[in-house]
Amino acid sequence: MTGSEWVAAHLGAALHTDAGRPLEELVGLALRHNPKRAHLLVSHVLGKHVPTEPGAVHAAGRELGVRVAAALPEPPALVIGYAETATALGHCVAEYLGADYLHSTRRAVSGLTPVQFREEHSHAAEHLLLPEFPEWLQRPGPIVLVDDEFSTGATALNTVRALQRLHPRERYVLACLVDLRSAVDRALIESVADELGTVIEVVHLGAGSIELPAGFAGRAESLAAEHETQDPVDAPIGQLVRHESGWPLALRDGGRHGITASDTVALQETAARLADTLASELSGSSVLVLGTEELMYLPLQVALGLRWHADVRISSTTRSPVVVIDELGYPIRHGLQFAAHDLSGPSGAASGSAERFAYNVAPGRFSDIVLVVDDVADTVDLDAGLIPALRRTTKRLHVVTIPSFRPLPPPPPPARPLHGPQFGSYRRDEVSWLLTDLSDVPLEAPTEEREEAIQSGGRTFVDFLIGAVLKQSSSKWQDYLVGGASDIDDARSIDLLPSDTHLTLFEREVSKGEHERELRKTVGALLGEARLLYDLVLIDSAPGLSVLTESWLREADFYISPTRPDYISTRGLKFLRQFRERDPDMGFAEPLGVIINMKDAHAPEDAQYEEWLRQDVENYCFRQPILRVSSLQAATRFAPRPRSYWAKYPGQTGASLRELAAELLGRLAMAQPGATYRGAPGRAART
Repeated sequence: MTGSEWVAAHLGAALHTDAGRPLEELVGLALRHNPKRAHLLVSHVLGKHVPTEPGAVHAAGRELGVRVAAALPEPPALVIGYAETATALGHCVAEYLGADYLHSTRRAVSGLTPVQFREEHSHAAEHLLLPEFPEWLQRPGPIVLVDDEFSTGATALNTVRALQRLHPRERYVLACLVDLRSAVDRALIESVADELGTVIEVVHLGAGSIELPAGFAGRAESLAAEHETQDPVDAPIGQLVRHESGWPLALRDGGRHGITASDTVALQETAARLADTLASELSGSSVLVLGTEELMYLPLQVALGLRWHADVRISSTTRSPVVVIDELGYPIRHGLQFAAHDLSGPSGAASGSAERFAYNVAPGRFSDIVLVVDDVADTVDLDAGLIPALRRTTKRLHVVTIPSFRPLPPPPPPARPLHGPQFGSYRRDEVSWLLTDLSDVPLEAPTEEREEAIQSGGRTFVDFLIGAVLKQSSSKWQDYLVGGASDIDDARSIDLLPSDTHLTLFEREVSKGEHERELRKTVGALLGEARLLYDLVLIDSAPGLSVLTESWLREADFYISPTRPDYISTRGLKFLRQFRERDPDMGFAEPLGVIINMKDAHAPEDAQYEEWLRQDVENYCFRQPILRVSSLQAATRFAPRPRSYWAKYPGQTGASLRELAAELLGRLAMAQPGATYRGAPGRAART
């Protein structure tokens, strides 16, 4: 079956091949609810709508790269693929050519100036080009534009016009899997090329035409209403496993902002290692790797790695609404519909429909589904939409979150030099002043002026301390709270007292003015009020024993010592213990234990220091160490939209943090008056 028989038999549509590979090998015909264009070409080699063997997808892209290479008189300046369908196809072409790659996107990114063009017949027409380095679009040499199909070539012509306005060039190569342009469309491309003073050449794997009988759109709509299949929603729920990707933050996840040929090699190698990690977690031998909209090349590389361990297919979610008909000879026989989980569009608002789709993921077809998503799209809507839909189709759903590469903002323009006046025999333009403007730099000043400068910087916890301790004002710490300080959807009742870099200056003024007593009194009163308002108050103190840290330690109920497994940190623990035992009449928080933090799992020295820390029963170490992993670095980025706990802390990192939190709450409960406290082995129990 080629995937065109059903539409041909019921509506009389037909594919005719004129050149290259037979069209039936490359595409099938499906229907969609669109009176302007009621048919959809469903590729057999793209890995988008139809789950496809990843080797076939990769081979088709590289075969197209062979055709492109034959049309190029010199290496290309850049290869550009079209979102959302051809992002992986274009990357495969660039991979074969050893070229740098950029794909269009519908996700707006602040700080970058886009090149915009339109895809005329699309349901999401606006495209953006957002290279991190705009000069990529002004390089000399030919540019290659890659799409899955050319029906008229209008989108490619819109792109060529936009690129020619930026930097005129002599040649473009347009590459596609299937070329269905009419004679009129072909003539238009030649005309536009002459108009723009360039050469536009088209290459393909197969070319031909679609024959649609009169009244096709109306008959297709009626037929769709009669035969369209609604998938049942009641099905067993499969297991959900979130994995830590280990993806380096500096490694690009694709071509949205441009990726060099060398970075493509690094992406392939990292994806292969990720595939090896996932292979040991599979529950069966039939696997689907599912990309998400524009994120397709990286999932393809994961699928290529997994195919050595299982029978693997690759496909992707899509914005395209396709009619689902579960009958022999029709290419789209099953469909999942779910809420969009990444709605940022070219205008910064929702782009396109609020629904997304995944096709031919029938219940029971795959033992495992590996969903690959980037952190921008790993949102609450993903947890409520696509994830539960997929769990009804498979035994085990693996979710892998990749940190989306974010370009740095462009540097500010260089300052203009100051010239003149004339000096002796030197003209004004020959005299330059090498000066730095220090008007915005805080310099040393009298105490009163420094305090005023600190307070004028904003309402932070430092402002409260200055007023309460140095000026004995009646300010309330509650006025400096920031609510909703968490970006996790089920942890919204977290308030924050933010500090700033002026805290060190404040502490210096406390010491100079001998205000330590007032500081401790203020801290004690704050904690007394906070105990009545909150279930738990966490105080993040800087390393070292400053006057403020000592006040916290003497007024808090308990303290925890996060400690890196190294020499300096172990010595610091001993010093802290000695400090606690001095001046016992001044009071001191009770130790809850040591958290071994930022441990390198691959460093023998870290393992040795961890063993030494655990051997000292006075440390009372928590069972769960916190490993130094990239997902914790990525978690420091505050997400603009709420996300789930497991999206922020995926895989083993999330499990480790939850285990640590559970043990902490258990120790707190045991340390309350009247509770039995079970210490570490060899440590006396107390009440």
